[in-house]
Amino acid sequence: MSLPNLPVELLVHIIASIDSLQALHALALTSRGFYALADHVIYQHDAQGSQHAIHWAATYGDIDLLKKSLDHGAKVPPVPCALLLGEIHPQQLAKGLPPDTPGPPHPLCTAVEHGHAEIVDFLLNLKCHIHMTDMQKLWVLASAVAHGHAEVVRVLLRRGIRQDTGWYVYGDWPIQIAARQGSREMVEILLADDSNPPDEAGMKGALEGALLGGHLHLVPLLLRKYRYGLDFSFDASRDGSLDTPLRWAAGTGHLAFARLFLDKGASPDYPGGWRTPPLLIAVQERHEEMVRLLTPVTHRIHGTRALTLSMEQADGVIARILLENGAKPDHEWNDSTELNSHYGGECTLGVSDDLVPPLIAAVSRGHEILVRLLVEHGANVNVEYYRGMGSREKNVPDGFMGAPLLLAMKLRFDEIAGFLREKGGREEAGTWEERFQERFPQDVVEEFMSWGYERPVYLGT
Repeated sequence: MSLPNLPVELLVHIIASIDSLQALHALALTSRGFYALADHVIYQHDAQGSQHAIHWAATYGDIDLLKKSLDHGAKVPPVPCALLLGEIHPQQLAKGLPPDTPGPPHPLCTAVEHGHAEIVDFLLNLKCHIHMTDMQKLWVLASAVAHGHAEVVRVLLRRGIRQDTGWYVYGDWPIQIAARQGSREMVEILLADDSNPPDEAGMKGALEGALLGGHLHLVPLLLRKYRYGLDFSFDASRDGSLDTPLRWAAGTGHLAFARLFLDKGASPDYPGGWRTPPLLIAVQERHEEMVRLLTPVTHRIHGTRALTLSMEQADGVIARILLENGAKPDHEWNDSTELNSHYGGECTLGVSDDLVPPLIAAVSRGHEILVRLLVEHGANVNVEYYRGMGSREKNVPDGFMGAPLLLAMKLRFDEIAGFLREKGGREEAGTWEERFQERFPQDVVEEFMSWGYERPVYLGT
């Protein structure tokens, strides 16, 4: 008697005795009758073994298949093979743990990755842990955002998933991912959850992602919900000088964003010290309107530094803008101390040789128009300067010490030298010791001399 003609009872007994799931599949494909008899056994075998049906349903969004597999005994574990953050000791995090854990991805992670919101919601009803990672250590909310599944994100937020940084040790924050991808819809969804908003690190990362990614339409949207300071450095800036919001605006010439950042409290002097403030970046890039905006609100020291930098531009356009908007043509004697204090560096008396007076910079380049412009705006024609070994002013001869007239004579800029003489310039403006003694009380002078301080000090005006 052929197999199809056997009694049903006997066929059921034969099918139940087959241990190979592959053999059962092959038998079920031979006829509708065998399929009807083998189907139940196949799902039972699968539920007790690899549970392929569960993972197939999560991948392709088949909610009925998922329920059928569960009805035949399949189990969905509440946590994935990848470990949860809450189960990891901080010392393990510091060592780069956890290691990759073998095993298939959790059905919840699979459903999130493929955008099946109904299955995600169903699995969460089965008490699957909402704060879990996939095999790439992406937390499920970050995964949903990265794959662009807005409805899944809504489900996860509605079910109480957190947006704060504690859950995103191994990757970027969800809102940062959304901003970097330029997804307005996703950013709006994440910002709309007022009871569970992104925290400071997430918002700063999002602002960085939008600016560096060129998704500028997201910046006003982010700033409407932004409650933190704007004086921070980006983590992934491709240009080291454009690594803060305001420095980015200054370097790229986005005037509207510069105004927006200033209105939101960004400091025009950040990051402070000797590092390049936004104004100097704007001068270097010749963004005229940006220079007009930043000069009045930038610290006097940086305004004079910007003026020195503008001496490289012979046409004088930027220099005139700086002067007309309040930049001072000379440094003051304690400017180096002010700058060094930002780094906890040594206290210096006088102005460092790195703080080049604008007039010295103009003379050293032979820019007569700029020399006249500076003097017209009150620059000291007898300002002293000493060019030390490490000075950034490469146009001045090594070891030079003196006033602009002496420098013009040494460099043989005769017309500039003549103009400076007319304005009261002297070849020797006095030694640094004489200027020092004029400026400070005798007891301070004597104590300073006792230190054996050998480097001449530029004392400013």
